[in-house]
Amino acid sequence: MARGPFFIWLQINKFMFVEMSDMNLLGVLSLISYLFGVLRHERKPLLSAKAKEVFLLLLLLAFGILSSKKLDWICRGQSEMRLDEKWIRAHLPKEVADQPLDCFAGEYLDGLTVMQEGERGGDDIVVYRAKDEDDLRWWQLEQVCRFIHEPALSTRKIWRYYRDHAEDGKWFYIEHKIYDYNAIEDSRLHGFERYLCLLHYAFPPEYWEKRVQEHIRLMNYWYKEPHWDYDRRKLCFIEVSDSKENDGDGIEEPRPGSVIRTID
Repeated sequence: MARGPFFIWLQINKFMFVEMSDMNLLGVLSLISYLFGVLRHERKPLLSAKAKEVFLLLLLLAFGILSSKKLDWICRGQSEMRLDEKWIRAHLPKEVADQPLDCFAGEYLDGLTVMQEGERGGDDIVVYRAKDEDDLRWWQLEQVCRFIHEPALSTRKIWRYYRDHAEDGKWFYIEHKIYDYNAIEDSRLHGFERYLCLLHYAFPPEYWEKRVQEHIRLMNYWYKEPHWDYDRRKLCFIEVSDSKENDGDGIEEPRPGSVIRTID
């Protein structure tokens, strides 16, 4: 019988100190209320009356420590991330406008400053300092454009080379005889294209072009000579050379002998 209270206490500590970062405090309060009821109406007491009082006080103390951050938010004017959902959805294409806008996990507002909760007790970090409410809305819209799911595509472009496996830190490849891109598969491309397409729909041309230039640089990061550009009319990346990826040591990929199989 003595094992009961210690088992409960260990489980509560595990729940509150490990899982709390992802839980709503209301849920924790419900759990504590439930334990109060269990200990108060138990048929066969697990603790003496005095020990029960101490246990419950410790439980409340733990809850108070964990909830102090929320109370600090109130005192300092901090709040959960608020979204003008109607405004954001009005700036998205119809085919994605009804998708969930749940890409702000762990973030909150300190006035007009977006903060990210620290990992496991670490310091919170500044994500973005908005100039005003309008600037905050545009920043939030860009984050939605970055993370929103794209509609299912009926077809995907084929890359000439796909990574198969690595040996001693070196990649071996499968080659396609028929392909759309004369390059090694870069899984970022579709996400970049979706993001830039959504930005094109919502943002001013000058801002959009700035992001286009940034992503052209990202796509060409592993190339000695530029391989990619962006078609502003078709809203997609295009190849502008036959240059190959460079691993940083001056060796082009795929290197000679690294293609292990060729398929249609």
